[in-house]
Amino acid sequence: MAVLIALPALSNGLHADPSSAQNVSERSNSEMDGLNAYVILNKPRLAHLKRRIAARKADLEQEAAELDSRKANIDDERRTLDRRDRASLEAFNEDVDDYNAEHRAYQRDLDAYDDMVVDYNERVNVLNEKQRRLDRLSDMTSVR
Repeated sequence: MAVLIALPALSNGLHADPSSAQNVSERSNSEMDGLNAYVILNKPRLAHLKRRIAARKADLEQEAAELDSRKANIDDERRTLDRRDRASLEAFNEDVDDYNAEHRAYQRDLDAYDDMVVDYNERVNVLNEKQRRLDRLSDMTSVR
């Protein structure tokens, strides 16, 4: 014996009840307004964040160049260091300690920069998704 299960009718996008179509249209317009406001508000914020990231990247590149130069100087000094001279060894070790502290600070700055880039990319993805949703809704409402 076969059991019949009633399935809901598939929607073809046409609504028999005009008030239902109006509610959908109002919801679509309301959603479009919200999405549009989000896009309008966040594009300048993202542009500002992008400029901050670019400026921070330039600063980090400068810091990296300075660290590379310091490391090269330390390597040169290491080759000519008189290891029998206690004062020279202490001065050299102090330079190395200073370099290591600066390098750790640079690494922290680099990690913070990476976090900024990840945050920016996440915000761009959200904005792009909202823009795509807005475009789809706009296309749907223009067809009606």
